[in-house]
Amino acid sequence: MMLYLTDSAQFAEFPNFHDYEFRCRCGCGLLHMAYCVLVGCQILRNHFGVPFYPTSGNRCEKHNVNSNGAIHSQHLFGRAVDLVVPGVPVHDLAAAGMALIPAFRDGGIIQYPHRGFVHFDVRPHGPYRDVR
Repeated sequence: MMLYLTDSAQFAEFPNFHDYEFRCRCGCGLLHMAYCVLVGCQILRNHFGVPFYPTSGNRCEKHNVNSNGAIHSQHLFGRAVDLVVPGVPVHDLAAAGMALIPAFRDGGIIQYPHRGFVHFDVRPHGPYRDVR
């Protein structure tokens, strides 16, 4: 059973991140993020030692459509995050997620080198790898 974070108080153990960074970006306020996604983000933050922010966390259905997201996007279920780490190439970020975070290794890692980010997810039926 996966544990989910649903309010700002639950983010206290993640000193480098805030709930608003993972909420749906359309303004609806949706927040239902898998705990292990936040653990993975914190591990990557500690590893690289530089601040970074998720470019996408939770998405409501409307925002997912407007973002051209996959029909069954893991963002809809609070099981995905898209990350850009300043100064870190996409391939290196993906490799670190694979090496350091079992939940990401067992889930999805999709590299978007031309758009400069990596999608990490904790899908229940993984692993899945792609470069787009």
